[in-house]
Amino acid sequence: MEYMFFLSNKFLPKGFKYPEVYVKFANGVIPDLNPWGYYYDNPKPKLHGLTDLEFHLEGLKKRYPKRKLVPFARRGDNDDVACFDASVPSDDPSVIIIHDWASPGWENHGEFENFLEWLAFAKEQAKEWKELPKLFKERTGQLSKTISYALRHAPWEYELELDDEGWVPVEELLSALRPEKEKWRDLTIYDLETVINYSSKQRHEIKEGKIRALYGHSTPQKLIKKEARPPEILYHGTSPKIAEKIFKEGLKPMNRHYVHLSIDIETAKQVGHRKCKVQEILVVQAKKAHHNGIKFYVGNEHVWLADYVPVEYIEKLSA
Repeated sequence: MEYMFFLSNKFLPKGFKYPEVYVKFANGVIPDLNPWGYYYDNPKPKLHGLTDLEFHLEGLKKRYPKRKLVPFARRGDNDDVACFDASVPSDDPSVIIIHDWASPGWENHGEFENFLEWLAFAKEQAKEWKELPKLFKERTGQLSKTISYALRHAPWEYELELDDEGWVPVEELLSALRPEKEKWRDLTIYDLETVINYSSKQRHEIKEGKIRALYGHSTPQKLIKKEARPPEILYHGTSPKIAEKIFKEGLKPMNRHYVHLSIDIETAKQVGHRKCKVQEILVVQAKKAHHNGIKFYVGNEHVWLADYVPVEYIEKLSA
């Protein structure tokens, strides 16, 4: 039998004690609150010698050092984590929903007077979740979380070019998402709109053919696009099929404004993985190309941009 996991005093904020109502709940018959899930007791450490819950707690401490949080549940379809607020000692502490990985100041997604009030809320969400058409859930599972990651945290991984207000054309996002999963091969704007409408919080908006995240960016969403002298070598991750075309025609922006180039091999692999599970990493002789008149632009700490890179400056990465 699995039991909900309790953090030891080693990890708990000083003076915090789990409320009796939670202890009783955790040791009883635990209801299915999907999409909310629990942290279950697992004596075998998973990450860096820590259990899943301990590892997650340590991450929350680093991301939100001004808060004293004790996580106990999390949603499976986004980054929301239900936590006891340990900042004020209490036998019946309040509960905060933290939207993990959001920028500090944007992470609070809801507050409840105590665990029972949160539980009533979670049960209502579970009821709504069960009413979602099964086919829709199967088709769009994890989509909301992936959209948030692409628009808020790592647009460069998806080669998205967000404008000053965080907008990107819907079709660009769809083109980036479709290769991710087989069930997303024919995603449409309707799927994005449905995900947004069913979300418990208004995290994204679509307007005039564009989409953006409303808050919680952890990285500057706008590419700088400042002309500059590039490093000697840059990289580009793509599929073997596209690589064949590149070696005939050079690197072109295709449906984007610029060619996206990665600062290192690992970043190029991340980008390439979004396009194809089997990647081809290309090496771009950027310094040489720049010397011969090819323009390069600083994108951000991960990305450089170019209008076009001719074939003669591109080669395959040696095994």
